[in-house]
Amino acid sequence: MITSRIPNFRGHRALVLHPTDPNREILVAQLARLGIESEVMWPIPDIMPGNVDVIFFDADRRATSETVEVWAFEARPLIAITGTEAPGRLEAMLAMNPSAMLNKPLRREGIFKALVFAYHSHKSRRKMEERVTFQQEQIKARALVIKAIYIVMRRFRIDDDEAYAAIRSASMSANLVIEAFAFSLMSDPDHYMKAVEQGVVRNRAKNRKTAV
Repeated sequence: MITSRIPNFRGHRALVLHPTDPNREILVAQLARLGIESEVMWPIPDIMPGNVDVIFFDADRRATSETVEVWAFEARPLIAITGTEAPGRLEAMLAMNPSAMLNKPLRREGIFKALVFAYHSHKSRRKMEERVTFQQEQIKARALVIKAIYIVMRRFRIDDDEAYAAIRSASMSANLVIEAFAFSLMSDPDHYMKAVEQGVVRNRAKNRKTAV
């Protein structure tokens, strides 16, 4: 069973994008009890403040979606504060990819829980995005290797196994992983094809010795 450690928020900084009202007062006061320093802004600034760990935003205000939507992909959790069930506003809020939500009117109870869920959700999302990016890069790298094999096959009139072995031998001689060597070969074939040719010669000589 996988367990997640409850974070300690003391020393963190929150950006609160919310007009002055009792909801904002309750939020800022509770964040202070949790050891979180709040930076309150309204209207929304054009430039994102630095050194912010989490963002709370009033999702009921139309002006919010015009700016916060740009910040939705920043490396920090977003917590939406909403009191409406209007489909249009909920759709706009979801488009911002919030990590958690707080219902109006705000109460002290629930703010800590929203923070825990927001940090956990955001961390999980980031890990998933990193895995997807890694897998996409692997697919691109494999496609490059396949293209390189095809070019070597045509150049030296050899089969795919021999072409792969030659590229692998050349990449080892160049102290590169095969995907990096394939990229170099595609970028500068005149230069790196010489190393592949040497790989073909080495492998053929090795095979002849094995046959004997």
